[in-house]
Amino acid sequence: MRPSLNFRHTFAEINISHLKHNLRQLRNLVPEGTFFCPMVKSYAYGHGDLQVVSALIEEGVTDVGVALLEEGVRLREAGFKKININVFGPFDLEGAKTLFKYELTPMISDFRQLRFLQQSILSEQQIEIHLKMNTGMNRLGFSSMEIPEIKQFLNEFPRIKLRGLCTHLSKGEDMGCEGSFSLKQLQEFEKITNQFPQNNLVTHVLNSSGLLGLFTLSQQEPWQRYWPVGVRPGIALYGVLPSFKSEKVNSEVIKKLKLKPVMCLKSEVIQVHELEPGESVSYGNEWVAQQKSVIGVMPVGYADGYTRHLSNKGVLILGGKKIPVIGIVCMDYTLVDLTKLLAQGIIKSSQEAVGKELTLFGESKTGDYYPVEELAKKAGTIAYELLACIGKRVPRQYLKEHQ
Repeated sequence: MRPSLNFRHTFAEINISHLKHNLRQLRNLVPEGTFFCPMVKSYAYGHGDLQVVSALIEEGVTDVGVALLEEGVRLREAGFKKININVFGPFDLEGAKTLFKYELTPMISDFRQLRFLQQSILSEQQIEIHLKMNTGMNRLGFSSMEIPEIKQFLNEFPRIKLRGLCTHLSKGEDMGCEGSFSLKQLQEFEKITNQFPQNNLVTHVLNSSGLLGLFTLSQQEPWQRYWPVGVRPGIALYGVLPSFKSEKVNSEVIKKLKLKPVMCLKSEVIQVHELEPGESVSYGNEWVAQQKSVIGVMPVGYADGYTRHLSNKGVLILGGKKIPVIGIVCMDYTLVDLTKLLAQGIIKSSQEAVGKELTLFGESKTGDYYPVEELAKKAGTIAYELLACIGKRVPRQYLKEHQ
């Protein structure tokens, strides 16, 4: 069943039961009481933030993370009043006022943000903050050299209350490797946390790769001393396993964790063309038929997030069989080669292909499966990008447990 107001039969199927399964798998890795903050930024990695947060709340999640203040406001205005919403991105003076208004928790990365809070706070207000520390990624965060000045500021403005410390791993997939940069970041973060002796501070470091890698190594030195620490799972929540440079870690993670893909992107064949040898398809005439061929048109393109980098590279599933994308991916359409399916008798005639469901990636209800990770490799990118870039004009259909 496709969503209503979807006249082109292209949609993303979001399996909420798979999402909850993944959540349970991840949450079971960490001891109870560990800071656990699923990331729902970028429209929950393309899956739909409101629906994902609703499912997380049903499972007892108390914290979620967003990148933008606007994303946090969207969640509050949708009615999510009790869950803690942690904002990891930038804000200005008006943004600081918005943090107070919507009771959002900021991850503070620089002194400008601290001053914006100090200028916005009213006499009866207070706010809890987390400090983001730069341990080597050199993107956002305070340096360890700024800690004395931070402490001085917090002493002067006690209604801005320090609740936690965090950092971000830039290379979580190298856990278990000799000379691991992740280990250096963990060591640096330990030095930083030692300068904040408050007993009630939460600390959080681990993204999906960090969580899975450190859990796997948690009984081994030198990793053992850093486990457990707070986690912020992202891509793993949506069913994608990070790939580790250490084959031993990789195999252990695959053995211990069984994630399920949450999104399945679907479309259909809307038209077919029978080509003679020498005829070409799509912009630039880059694909030319070498034999009599049957090609199909599907109504999805790069405006939907099916990237142009898949031109002449992509693969999708029809009737349980892989078929190739041919020619340049257009803004609204993509072409596929159906010739082998007819030769194999999977489709009896070219016109029989019209209306057939296509699985672009993910696991469909009919059992077709093509991992988004494999498609991402063909596009020269990562699964994060493909999922997060599925456009808003692609309707989402949400499958509940009974489906």
